[in-house]
Amino acid sequence: MNTPHPEGGVHRLGKRQLECIELAARGMLNKEIAYELGIEEASVKGLFSDALRKTGARTRAQLISWWMRSETIKFDTILKSLASLERKIDLCLALSRISVREGVTVAPLAAEQDPQQQP
Repeated sequence: MNTPHPEGGVHRLGKRQLECIELAARGMLNKEIAYELGIEEASVKGLFSDALRKTGARTRAQLISWWMRSETIKFDTILKSLASLERKIDLCLALSRISVREGVTVAPLAAEQDPQQQP
């Protein structure tokens, strides 16, 4: 199995490549990464291709795994992601308590609605 080689590989990656990998590790798609970084989707794909070549990774998943194990990952990045998630969960719980207390029915998101049901 061809596994990425972190020894020295991280130093060969550019800032944009590392940003793309970090955003992918957060679950973003190429289109979302492009929007976040203000670049074209084709540029994101190129950055990933170059990063794969430089690290020896075969897949995006291997590249993300390599990045997570590498010395470039910062614990503050993880903590920020967790804090953001925690704030979202707290907000959802607060809204849920308010809706139950006030007897308000919260409509599901459009993506969760049954397409057979018409409002």
